Amino acid sequence: MPQTLTSAEQLTHEWLTAVLRREGCLEQGEVLAVHAARARTLLVSSVARLEVVYSADAPVAAPTRLFLKISTPDLQARFSRKEVEFYDTVARESRGLPLVRCYDATFSEESGASHVLLDDLTETHTQTQAPLPPSERDCEKAVESLALLHARWWEHERLGLGIGTLTTEAEFEETKALLQKHLVGFADFLGDRWPAERRETYERVLAGPMTPWRRMLRREGLTVSHGDAHWWNFLFPRDGVGPAVIFDWHLWHVDAPLKDLAYMIALNWYPSRRARLERGLLRRYHAKLREAGVANYGWDACWHDYRRQIIRELFVPVWQWSSGMSPANWWASLEKIWLAFEDLNCAELVDD
Repeated sequence: MPQTLTSAEQLTHEWLTAVLRREGCLEQGEVLAVHAARARTLLVSSVARLEVVYSADAPVAAPTRLFLKISTPDLQARFSRKEVEFYDTVARESRGLPLVRCYDATFSEESGASHVLLDDLTETHTQTQAPLPPSERDCEKAVESLALLHARWWEHERLGLGIGTLTTEAEFEETKALLQKHLVGFADFLGDRWPAERRETYERVLAGPMTPWRRMLRREGLTVSHGDAHWWNFLFPRDGVGPAVIFDWHLWHVDAPLKDLAYMIALNWYPSRRARLERGLLRRYHAKLREAGVANYGWDACWHDYRRQIIRELFVPVWQWSSGMSPANWWASLEKIWLAFEDLNCAELVDD
């Protein structure tokens, strides 16, 4: 059995018995058989639902359905490594948070491949098909779950010391140079499809203090950030009871907490939905932070940080274009984030 699985067929009942025994799920008995069902290949991974059969003396609580995720060769090794790192470090020290339980996560430095073995929540949880947004109540559950994650690691002493890394001054300067380079190419690509005043705003941002990025240089006000917190990286309980569960951790890092909220709301919604739900969701998020123990962060600071992080989100479509994504992936987001930037008068914060 290889250390890192590259296909569901490599998962044997002997290996799974050892994994579940190590994780305290199989004090006695053993796995007799594992059947892979509904296997399919996604953009950056191949996944399969696993049905597990045990010997008669196995505990009743032993998991009978598991979910195996294997990275595809197209996924860059740094992303494979990050997800495994999350489950090996952050998740293990975040008991009680709304995360999918992980039984095994392995990354191969030699090949860059990875696998994660998780609980299968298909029977109990669901999600809408993108781009259809979740219901209002499910949106509330999503921001509450993010608040719990953010509160758990808020200004934690281990940020940058075993839990992620802090951005260095050199990395900040490298990011700034890349943004400037990509902006030129992006503007040339769009040509007259892009108003001149938009490019001027981008240039003003890059010429200014870039406070939303500079926040990442110090531990104060930072936490563990999902990094890709769109609405379809949450699983919602089918019966409406319990929290939304967060998954897909290949972009997690240490960052400003409101970055996740600006990404999920401002970058993903048109003005009509934002106008109806935006402030209420942020109020709910802030209340959950306070409830979870974040006492030194008022509502005004939360709202200000949300508006300031929208400035960063202006550059997400630029990054997506520079990475070779199709306009189908970023064109609508470009319009949405600009409408949010204008609606909330974020321009007044560019030099802040």
